Amino acid sequence: MQGLVVFSILISLVGISRSFMFDVPARKEVCFFEQIEEKSPVSVMFQVTSGGNLDIDVKVLGPSKKVIYSGKNEEGGRYAFVASETGAHSYCFSNAMSSLTLKEVQLVLSVGKPSKDSDVATDAEVSPLVDAMTQLMDAIETIAADQQYLKMREVAHRSTNESTNSRVVWWSLFEMGILILLSVWQIYYLRRFFEVRRNI
Repeated sequence: MQGLVVFSILISLVGISRSFMFDVPARKEVCFFEQIEEKSPVSVMFQVTSGGNLDIDVKVLGPSKKVIYSGKNEEGGRYAFVASETGAHSYCFSNAMSSLTLKEVQLVLSVGKPSKDSDVATDAEVSPLVDAMTQLMDAIETIAADQQYLKMREVAHRSTNESTNSRVVWWSLFEMGILILLSVWQIYYLRRFFEVRRNI
């Protein structure tokens, strides 16, 4: 019976979390819209995983088009807020500053359940089990958010490493080609030099 109570508390505390991977073409803006209730806790995490300088402009708007968060030339980050009004919130990513480069972005949106005034209880009314479960859920959500953020950073770093490795390989092949051409030219030059001396 106690296990059923714990499971019910866990279900009531869990919010909705979604992850997206999308491309933002040069000189374009991509927006996502989500219906959120007032007093709902919202967490936004994003990471530019490839493209140019790995930077993008970010804007989070409320239903009345009020700017909740705005950032310029950001590689990634996390932002949390509590919705002040019910309605469609928008998350926009702009690549307007780039004339050619497409950017790949990973986005994680987490929306919790709205808190209600009736949900607030006095310390005497809150049982130790519910208190412990709330702390446990907070810790789990923090760990999950940190893991997701580290995963996005790892994708960005892997992309950078692969790009660097590719450039090193091409540079090595270029150097090898130059050395081969110089060697062939030297052999040709020396043969011509000795042929001319023999004819003299």
